[in-house]
Amino acid sequence: MTLYSPVFILAFLPTSAVIYRTVPKNFRPQALAAMSLAFYILAAGEHFYLLPILAILVYLLSFAGKKGFFVCLFMFVPLRLFGISALGVSFFILRAAAYIYDGKRERNFFKVFAHLLFFPCVHAGPLASYKDFESGLSRYADFAQMSRGICMALYGAFKKLFFADALYVTFDKFFVGGTSLSAFLALIAYALYIYFDFSGCSDMAVGIASVLGFDLPKNFDFPYMSRSVSEFFRRWHITLGRWLFKYIYIPLGGSKKGSVRAVLSLGAVWLASALWHGTRLSYLVWGMYFFVIAIAEKLILPKGFKIGRLCTFCLVLFGWVFFFSDTPAAAFAFFTRLFCLGETLLYCRADIYNAIRNVPFILLAALFATPLPRRLLNMLYSRARVALYILALPLFCLILSCLVSSGHIPFLYASF
Repeated sequence: MTLYSPVFILAFLPTSAVIYRTVPKNFRPQALAAMSLAFYILAAGEHFYLLPILAILVYLLSFAGKKGFFVCLFMFVPLRLFGISALGVSFFILRAAAYIYDGKRERNFFKVFAHLLFFPCVHAGPLASYKDFESGLSRYADFAQMSRGICMALYGAFKKLFFADALYVTFDKFFVGGTSLSAFLALIAYALYIYFDFSGCSDMAVGIASVLGFDLPKNFDFPYMSRSVSEFFRRWHITLGRWLFKYIYIPLGGSKKGSVRAVLSLGAVWLASALWHGTRLSYLVWGMYFFVIAIAEKLILPKGFKIGRLCTFCLVLFGWVFFFSDTPAAAFAFFTRLFCLGETLLYCRADIYNAIRNVPFILLAALFATPLPRRLLNMLYSRARVALYILALPLFCLILSCLVSSGHIPFLYASF
């Protein structure tokens, strides 16, 4: 079961919302813990037991002080070495480590359990703090918050099912081509795919949590509109960036103890980010690539200087090559094809045919990666809410028909 499966949308979520709103206030943590556990068991497959067991361990570690923080982070090592990739385990460990570091020694085990396995964001975030989660337990969602949450969840599902899944198929189609044009279109399709896949998942999580009365932080802010790579990562996976800044960059000294300490702190941040995604060598190269760019923007370029949207977009595109390549050699081979080196052809007749078929959709996706559609939706919501509610019903039916007829591609970040 996933956030966008028919079973979840038609059965699990409505049942959970009704139960959560009807139980007495004192029993909300227990109810939410039970719902989150049920969701995880149904969603996680063969490793369904892992995160519940780790949640118990984290609850005990929280009483050990800051030492528990390092023990929690060290959990990554055996999981990576033995290749255990349970659903949402990487996000779980970051939530758990932050909870322990912040020093909140909550006595109520069900509150901690519900926070760590909170079912809207157990898949792929966003990374909400325990303080924000706890404040959500004390209130119910009013009609306005529920309606905004439903619209947000539907918009996220639309991004995932209409754009992300189709863009992945487009990427796969062009990736197997042997020309420079096919490599270029594959790279554009992948950049848009990973944005719509991850931001769609985040929007669904925020919307579903809002229906229950929880305010989760925003995880994306139109990152492809950035004018520098540093700005891009302040807009991309925002909650992970904040986590790395608060729990790694600042404790290591950050920029307050000289340039050398700033470089070391940034290096630790990008090393942690790379290892968080996986142990593939290509992830380490990806982290090193953006580490070098971060150093250049922070210490070499004039303060406040922006390289511009086009240059930023190109640098980010090149970084995605290391991200989706299995090895650095595979990334080098893709760059060879992209820049038409060796015996690579610039294009072929099949590329023209595929481009005519797919480029209009890629351009439409690029438009939806800008703030314009969101502004139009916000304007519609503020001025014609009834019309938006009427539009929500056919969009809901469209999403269900897509799920029933063609299925879906799993969220990329749910595998980390």
